[in-house]
Amino acid sequence: MENAIILVTVALILGAIIGYLIRSHRRGKRCIGCPYAKECTACSTDGCVEAPKTEEKEK
Repeated sequence: MENAIILVTVALILGAIIGYLIRSHRRGKRCIGCPYAKECTACSTDGCVEAPKTEEKEK
């Protein structure tokens, strides 16, 4: 009985992770987890090669 509870729990966690990845991909994110995922044009399987450059505001 304990094994069944553990299996169901692991299956639910994996299902939630896979669902998140699928939804993120449909929304257009290339690099899941990257804060620049929608702005980065150089995303690859290794992650963002270059983060977009931000201009510093002059004080």
